[in-house]
Amino acid sequence: MCSALWACGGPPALAAGRLPTVRGRDLVYRGQVLRLRGVNFNNEPALSCCGGPDIHAIDYGPSDYAQVALWGGNSVRFGLDYAWYRADRARFFQVLDRHLAWAAADHLWMYLVLYQAPGYGETQATFWHSRQDQQAVVRFWRDVAAHYATSATVLGYDVLNEPAPPSMAAWTSLARELRSAIAEIDPGHLVILEAATDPNDVPDVTGSDVVFSVHNYPGGDDYPGSTPRSWRRDVPLIVGEFGARPSDPDPVGWVASEIDRYERDGVSWTYFVMHEGPGDYGLYACGRADQLACPWTAMIDVVAAGMRGSLRPT
Repeated sequence: MCSALWACGGPPALAAGRLPTVRGRDLVYRGQVLRLRGVNFNNEPALSCCGGPDIHAIDYGPSDYAQVALWGGNSVRFGLDYAWYRADRARFFQVLDRHLAWAAADHLWMYLVLYQAPGYGETQATFWHSRQDQQAVVRFWRDVAAHYATSATVLGYDVLNEPAPPSMAAWTSLARELRSAIAEIDPGHLVILEAATDPNDVPDVTGSDVVFSVHNYPGGDDYPGSTPRSWRRDVPLIVGEFGARPSDPDPVGWVASEIDRYERDGVSWTYFVMHEGPGDYGLYACGRADQLACPWTAMIDVVAAGMRGSLRPT
């Protein structure tokens, strides 16, 4: 029986070489090893956790993408809220399409991350005990994958930010289901699976499209060498979030040393975050969307220096 989403020939495919692929522990693009070096656009004011949900409150615009490109970066990690999609699917894709167009204009990849899933509140407990909410996330990613199956700007899908499952078995089961659902619709893009915050390990999922991700902050090092315990060296790794606050001990020096460590180990990284309020992690500490105000100049210099020379989409 033919899929309801595609004709009997299956989903359309991108021409060979238009997307990064997995080769052992490396990402490869047009025959060259690719290290992602980018910035999180987490859209905090628009998220359910933090003032939203309101897709109109996304605090990024064209100049943000242009600035990442000017530094020499090649990627953006873009935060999503399921509530935006549930409220207005058409509007959800219109907004994402516009941001992807801005990213493409500046030769950046974007990978999409679900920050807020259905059932999230102060904790994830409801989500992990609700099969209905989990199935909603599976359907969501199938729809997103169908929409972007032919996009050369979308790098992949970070299916769940900082999962906090009751057990690794629960995360592995859902991660396998999500990876299979996406790969059936869109075999060309990466599926990014994060280490669980409790008990802090990566799910047991395999596939030629699978990439693992960890987050790393001062005092909470999830980077290999300590954890996650079962990270396999034949799978690419992205440090999807790392950063420091001005109040942390030597924040600029810490970030510089972490970038050096990632580069020595050959892993990708995405600094957290482009915009945030005063005293937090943001490279810019004030201003509305598309306004690069209140720069943290010393931190920007370190992040930009780490980005120089990055391989970018053509």
